Amino acid sequence: MVSRLCWDAALYHAPGPQPPSRCGPKPLKGKCQRGLQAWTEHSDTSWETVNMDWYGGQRKQVWLFSRTAM
Repeated sequence: MVSRLCWDAALYHAPGPQPPSRCGPKPLKGKCQRGLQAWTEHSDTSWETVNMDWYGGQRKQVWLFSRTAM
């Protein structure tokens, strides 16, 4: 799935398990991830070069990376 996000979108990790001694509702989100702009600037981002079909029947080479966030 490809999705468009705003550059300032708030991205979060999945929530961890709730300790059994804690009462109340379970957490809906985990710790905050870095923003999209920060992902593009860090050297540890694993970019992948892919040739894909583009509009008008053309082939285009694009860079992509994939992460999971909430």
